[in-house]
Formats: sequence, structure tokens, C-alpha cells
Amino acid sequence: MGPLKFSFGLMAALLLSPATCLAASAFEVSVRVNAGEAPKDVTIQRDDQPQPTFLKRDQGEQVLYKGEISDTGDLPVITRLFYTLVASWQNGAEQLYLGLRNTSPKQLQLEIYREPFSAEPSYLDKIEALGNDQRSLIKKYFQSRAFHRIWRHEKQQPLHAIAIRSAKAWFDAAVSLVNRQNSYFRMDSEIEKIMNEYEELARRDPNFRKRYLLYVNTGYMKATMDQLTVSNYQIASRIPELVTSGQFEEAEKLNSSVLDRLTNEPQETQRLVEKHQGINARLLKSNAEYIGNLQKDRRM
Repeated sequence: MGPLKFSFGLMAALLLSPATCLAASAFEVSVRVNAGEAPKDVTIQRDDQPQPTFLKRDQGEQVLYKGEISDTGDLPVITRLFYTLVASWQNGAEQLYLGLRNTSPKQLQLEIYREPFSAEPSYLDKIEALGNDQRSLIKKYFQSRAFHRIWRHEKQQPLHAIAIRSAKAWFDAAVSLVNRQNSYFRMDSEIEKIMNEYEELARRDPNFRKRYLLYVNTGYMKATMDQLTVSNYQIASRIPELVTSGQFEEAEKLNSSVLDRLTNEPQETQRLVEKHQGINARLLKSNAEYIGNLQKDRRM
């Protein structure tokens, strides 16, 4: 046998269970609500299901809401199920968007922020200065989103420099949550749409472009969205680890799952996956043959 035929361009390796499919997955969800008043309810709902799961308030800690979400059926490890976490008040709601695999952590610790704050420009400095740990990123995500919505909708100044800065902070926080190791967050389509609209306006309007480029570098949006497009394939980094540890069946299942998904992607997405993750259909087919040979050798 020759050396391993894996040449993945790895990003951060995911900390995964060796199993690639589970017959049933249950996630325990704990949500801390940071708000001026308690929400009337906190729910989590899978996007393809009609009814949400209502989380119950913890009797010992009034700001903590807990519940369990379950899914049945064998799911390829590369498949993510999309959920929306919602805290509702009489005058509005806050959402957090999740993408769960059956290898995601079974205990999800989440937070929702709806605290009173100032919409003055100086407060945006405090939001932008928040850290990069998960709790700080979630707070930055909620506060920058609320701040931007005020400038966009209430003040009706979506093209103001402060609106651009707060949109960038919101976008960066959302992206950072998605890109965390073994992340269970997914991208917020609202801020993605807003940033794409800014990009389009910057291409058409020289005056706006000058202002926009003070806060968003040329090419930043495209490079970031390309990375998000292929982030689902980071899990392929697990294949050589499984082979090295002798878990050939698990490696074969994961390799097959990644290959099936990749071959059904548009050509542009396949090109991006090869560019950023270092994998393509040809390599995955070679992997399948190599892993198959290893399994045969073991049985001899």
C-alpha cells in the first residue's frame, strides 16, 4: 500500500464524533434571554416543519429557557437541518439562525439580547469593540442588528456612514458565528441581502463607493461569501483522520456523503470547493477506491 491519497486544503479541523449517521439525534437547548423584560415565549422551529417547539422557563433562573429538539431518520453527516430560534415580545421578536448536523454538540448554549441601548454613534464603538468568544459575538450580532435597523428604518438613513458601519459589524458577527469550529449557526440572509445591496450601489454610484470603501475593503464581500459557500465541506478534513485511526467504514460513509453532495453542486461551487478546501470529485472517487482496498486488506 502506498501513502494516503488525501491532499485536503484544511481549514480548522472539526471536532466530530466518529459516527457519520445517527438513527436519532436529540439536542438539549438552553437559551439565556438578556432583555429589559421577559419574553412572552421562546421557541425553536425547524424550517421545514409547521409547528415550533416551545422552550420552558427554568424555575430556578427566570432568564433561562430550556427544551429539547429531536429528529429521526438517518442523515448523512454533511446534511444540516435549519432551525430558527425566536424570542417574542408584544412589540416584536428576536431571531437567531441555526444549522445542526447529527454531529453537532448535543447541548446547545445560546443567548438572545434585547437590552435597551443608545443609537448614538458613540455606542457603535462599544459594539464594534466586543470580543470574539461566542457569547461576545452573539451580543455583537444582536446589538449591531438592532442598531442598524434603527438607522435604516426609524432614522431612514440606510446610506449614512453609521448605517454602513453597523451593517458591517452585523455581517462580521454573523460570519464569525458561522465560521466557528464545529459551528451550529447559519448565515443571516437579511444582512447578506443588505450587504449585497450596498455592493451593487457601490458599483453604480461613485460617491457612495467612496464612503462605502472606508469601511468595507474591495473584494471583501466576495471573498467572505465564497468562504461561506464552501464552509460546509470543512467536514471532509475528518476523512484522513478516520483512515489513519483505522475507522475505514466511517471514512467510507463520510467520503461517499461528501462526494454525493459535491457532484450535485453547480460547477462554480465545485470550483470554489476545490480552490478553498482542496477537494474535488476526482479526488473523492480516488479516496473511495483507496479506502475500499484498505477494507479488503483488513478482511484478508
